[in-house]
Amino acid sequence: DKQNVSSSSDSIQPPILITNIFLTPQKIKSSSIEATGTNSGGNLGIKGGIVYLHKNLFHSGERLTVRLNGGLEVQQLINQPQKEQLIFGVFNTFEFGPEVNLEIPRFLLPISFEKFSKNLNPKTSFNYILNYQNRPEYERNLTQFSFGYFWNAKNKYKKHFLNPFTISLIKIHLTEQFKTRIEQENNPFIISSFTDHLISASNYTYVYNNQTSNKTRDFKFFRFSTEFAGNTLWLSDVMLNTPKNEKGGFEYFHIQYAQYMKFDFDYRYYNQAPFSALVSRIAFGIGRPYGNLNVLPFEKSYFGGGANGIRAWQARTLGPGSLPDSLISTQFVNQIGEIKIEGNLEYRFDITKLFKGA
Repeated sequence: DKQNVSSSSDSIQPPILITNIFLTPQKIKSSSIEATGTNSGGNLGIKGGIVYLHKNLFHSGERLTVRLNGGLEVQQLINQPQKEQLIFGVFNTFEFGPEVNLEIPRFLLPISFEKFSKNLNPKTSFNYILNYQNRPEYERNLTQFSFGYFWNAKNKYKKHFLNPFTISLIKIHLTEQFKTRIEQENNPFIISSFTDHLISASNYTYVYNNQTSNKTRDFKFFRFSTEFAGNTLWLSDVMLNTPKNEKGGFEYFHIQYAQYMKFDFDYRYYNQAPFSALVSRIAFGIGRPYGNLNVLPFEKSYFGGGANGIRAWQARTLGPGSLPDSLISTQFVNQIGEIKIEGNLEYRFDITKLFKGA
């Protein structure tokens, strides 16, 4: 809410100060249209959406956000098709889908948690996503539901995110030409990356960020996250003696589910100056598949380069994963792996008030 505070003194009794606080309530419901330019791993595009927001859905501060997202992008081709259909003569990838998020300003737990201080701003979140992606090599459908909690620590710079349940169903339809290309690679890792898969995961993230409104003050950013997937499903299948498929794995909805563990570490130090900054960063990540599926899902694998890594290189063009395999005549573009070790030093500076350089 917007507030306005005014004060005055009592003319009869000067020592008494009278303070009036006027509150102007914000709109409970709102809608907006968003449009942005994107650079995803060096792939340029445009993205837009229609957003509906309700700030008090059940009259206790519940926040409902409904988005209808869409985007166009120029993707780096994995395999050159015979006839590439372009949208507006430029874009070769189309993405569309809704997203619904419900945020509740307290913990929803089967037991009472009243001792948890409201100053820590505890919240429960439900998120549902449907996404359809069409690119020259394949069509991809994603259905995802997640449920979790997040809260602040007593130290205002620390935050915790816990998602005990996230389930994702990814279905992929390959073009015949791309399917043939994958089979020619004869690489089980790549073949498994472009097949239907199911992910049932739990994850935890800890974030420390002591950035303030003072733009010349140095600050640190640290993030640690861990994720485990497939263990509950695998344990239930073992206990129920569920029969395995011909590949030796358990299935749900005729789709073999992933089983893995991941650990990620990201540390950054921002050395600030009035019109520039020197940013140092080190990141480490490791994912280990086991049990029901012997590869990491494509979405959970690591790669070098791109807008969120070392930005001087395009995505998947930096590091050992970008080197061509000597056993095959052509290089497969989507080079991914199970381990990432990355460090970089970046100098950022103002070109104008609106444009920045690095």
